[in-house]
Amino acid sequence: MACEYPYARLLQPERRPPNPEIVIDASGRPMTVVRRRRSGKSPLMGNGRPVEMTGMPPKPTRVAQFAAVPLPHYRIPVLELLNERDDILYSAYALPPAEADAKEWRFSFHPIRVLRLPLPRVKNSLVYEIGVVRSLLRGDHDVWIMSNDVARISAWAALIVGRMLGRPVCLWGHGVSRPDRRITVFLRGVMMRLAKSVIFYTEGVRRRWIARGFDPKKLVVAPNSLDTRTSTRILDGLTDADLSAFAKSRRMANRHIVALVARLRPAKRVSVLVRAMKHVVSIEPSAMALIIGDGPSRSEVEALSESLGLREHIRFTGSIHDEETIARYLRLSRCVVIPAAAGLTVQHSFGYGVPVILGNVEDSHGPEAELVIHGRTGLYFKEDDERDLARCILRLFSDEELRRRMGREAAKLVQNEYNIDAMVAGIAEAVRYAAGRCSRSTD
Repeated sequence: MACEYPYARLLQPERRPPNPEIVIDASGRPMTVVRRRRSGKSPLMGNGRPVEMTGMPPKPTRVAQFAAVPLPHYRIPVLELLNERDDILYSAYALPPAEADAKEWRFSFHPIRVLRLPLPRVKNSLVYEIGVVRSLLRGDHDVWIMSNDVARISAWAALIVGRMLGRPVCLWGHGVSRPDRRITVFLRGVMMRLAKSVIFYTEGVRRRWIARGFDPKKLVVAPNSLDTRTSTRILDGLTDADLSAFAKSRRMANRHIVALVARLRPAKRVSVLVRAMKHVVSIEPSAMALIIGDGPSRSEVEALSESLGLREHIRFTGSIHDEETIARYLRLSRCVVIPAAAGLTVQHSFGYGVPVILGNVEDSHGPEAELVIHGRTGLYFKEDDERDLARCILRLFSDEELRRRMGREAAKLVQNEYNIDAMVAGIAEAVRYAAGRCSRSTD
């Protein structure tokens, strides 16, 4: 059994702010007093009897999230906004970050160790986050959040121990697998019945589990989102002059650009776009494919591009983490192509008003694919069919009105539903329900 030990320095332990209390002064005016006292103790009068404090705000719900990977950079703003709420005190337990300095995060972070046991003949491992059961036994939080992953042994342990001790455990994740095998569906169903509440990314997945007989009240949607506050700020500040200057500086002026944003790995089927560009360029010589990302498939895809004579029509930028740069690339693109394994790139593209062309590979996509509505927010092409993909690309190149209308619909979907504030609100609702601090409708 392999063990991953964090080599980053341990951070300071979580420090909870003192509890404010509302009291009435001699003149009858309310005033806030901060008093430090032992947990669970009431303020005492001189005779030792507890004082009934009226108007005292409720204590925040202490939440612990355990993750078997370093926290993704795009999740940090979500967790920071959760911790800024008056009703939640958020702590994350995960592998230490590879680059970012966790001291700058505005929530409590604790590095942990993770045990992994590879499964024979399966591209997966059994995973255990050390410290989960100990945390539940100590009861140092009010709600525990675990991954909705049937291979997460620590999640099973947390659910069982939580049930025994009466401590609420919440599951968070896609709620589906790729492909969704019968045994996986069964095991996930067992996990979810043990959980106090379950967080999904889309309403479609929630409805699927309601149809299987689950209590709608415990199933909550936190629309999967990137930091839309930042992207909105960038978008509001971008002008046509900025984009024109950026295009000239990157030698992209007067080009018909199609973008792909992904980690370059076999599951993404990037070669489908490369082969499609051969047909696109024969009709539209100014076409260029912008491939943003890096990964194990990059050298293979670059070699294919060279062999097809597309050096001047396909550009590999490598990984880009600067949102200002990504925003400019996306705004210059007529569309974004995702041949397979769609995820948050859908919301990322929609946030900048760019329609998505999606491969019709249902078993490979995450729930985010349901946001792509053919003819409204994007287009679908036949699985691995480069000619059909080329036809879709050329359609958006030539039909400017269709492309703009799709872009507006896509942007509206993110602005109204799939934004960071909606995601934070959904997670907070699941936490409150798990802690017994709110009721939910059965819709």
